[in-house]
Amino acid sequence: MRCYRITNSDGKVWVIPAESLRMAMALYQPSGWKGRMLKNLFPCLHWSALVRRIAHAQVMSYEFPEDVRMVCEQCFRRNDLEYAMFLGTPSLHRKTTIQVYHKRKIFGYCKLTDNDEVAKLFDAEQDVLQRLERQKIEGVPRCLYNGRSNNGRHLFLQTTAKTLESQVVHEWNGLMEKFLNDLYRSTSKRTLFELTDYYSTLQSVRLHPNWLCATVDTDLYIKTMDDILQRYTGTEVEFGFYHGDFTPWNMFVENEHLFVFDWEYARQTYPKGLDRYHFLTQTAIFERHLTAQQIIAEIDSCDWVNKDDYMMYLIDIIARYTLREKGNYDAGMRKCMETWNGLVKWIWNNKINVKAEEDRNV
Repeated sequence: MRCYRITNSDGKVWVIPAESLRMAMALYQPSGWKGRMLKNLFPCLHWSALVRRIAHAQVMSYEFPEDVRMVCEQCFRRNDLEYAMFLGTPSLHRKTTIQVYHKRKIFGYCKLTDNDEVAKLFDAEQDVLQRLERQKIEGVPRCLYNGRSNNGRHLFLQTTAKTLESQVVHEWNGLMEKFLNDLYRSTSKRTLFELTDYYSTLQSVRLHPNWLCATVDTDLYIKTMDDILQRYTGTEVEFGFYHGDFTPWNMFVENEHLFVFDWEYARQTYPKGLDRYHFLTQTAIFERHLTAQQIIAEIDSCDWVNKDDYMMYLIDIIARYTLREKGNYDAGMRKCMETWNGLVKWIWNNKINVKAEEDRNV
């Protein structure tokens, strides 16, 4: 099969069949304007050697893995399927994502790994999707298969509502607000703070402080974490589902309905609103390449931001990636940690200054 191997500056790789190129490139989820331009223009101009060179696209022959093909054909009950592949974001949890389609219809997406730790994330995602299905949450995938292929690789196959007309939205809107409100309303429950997933995440970092990145102020981070733990320990809280990576590259709009996928980092008992803080922060970092100082300026102008809640988000996001990376950080993750740490320091200092001002006025 004739394909294009497309590589970007972050080391991400896509293997895109030359036939049905526009449909195949529906898999390509760029966050920057250059990537979006490539997605729109490459299917029309791929015949040009100059365009291929600019796009870092190499012509290659590729034979799709037979074990993966067998699972997809059995699940979708057809043998004329086509496949486009994203070889994953470089990280400890790297996995291949495969778009399964034929002509102008996308049937679903398959995630593939040889890593047993990533396979555990597949198991967790299956559990989350089944729980959401029981709660009748709309706009999420359905798990069709989670297991090993006959070659021993871990596969996770899910449905999709995506079409060529689906839109990726990069600005916060009412559809996102409604989705998260419905999700929280359907899944929230009252429980003791010490029994929540949020508490468990923070406590896990306390067991491994040596895993914290060098760009994180460890003393300040522990002090801030302790402040949150002391505030809530022994109390009953109302927490609900948290997607964990609620960003434009994990959602799309189809027929004015929001569809949200990649639930492998989801948690079931988390504070309300953290997904919106994640969207704000991660789009600022990855799409607009803002520094911590520039993000702070934006936060100061947002009347919906509660700094205590935002601190709970920041302490958690540092904790989650600390537990994922286990002290092995690449340059990109170190940069993220540096930005999150800058935001933590700003909120902490702001809190101290406010308290000092209150004490002076007493």
